[in-house]
Amino acid sequence: MTFEEIQKVIEGMLAVQRDIQEKQLKNTETLDRLSNQQIKIDETLDRLSIKIENLTENVSHLNVISQRHQDRFAQFYGYHQTAETDRLQLLESQRRIESRLDKIEGKLDAR
Repeated sequence: MTFEEIQKVIEGMLAVQRDIQEKQLKNTETLDRLSNQQIKIDETLDRLSIKIENLTENVSHLNVISQRHQDRFAQFYGYHQTAETDRLQLLESQRRIESRLDKIEGKLDAR
């Protein structure tokens, strides 16, 4: 082998080595970028997890409030029904009294 052939082989080897180093550098940069993205994703997941916990607590609290409102409404509706029944009974009693008064007035007028 001549000096020039050896030099070309060495240049080829150096070119391959340089190419390998460039690819390794790109791979390292890509791994660093992916690692940073993973850290950001983990942080986002942590924040979302906390928000989900808060929402779950809020929904639970709202369910309790809703149940209280339903209970109060049912109680109010029961009072309303009782009051309506009482009112109807009073109206019926008033009608009977008025009917009796009309009969008594009729008898008094007939005399």
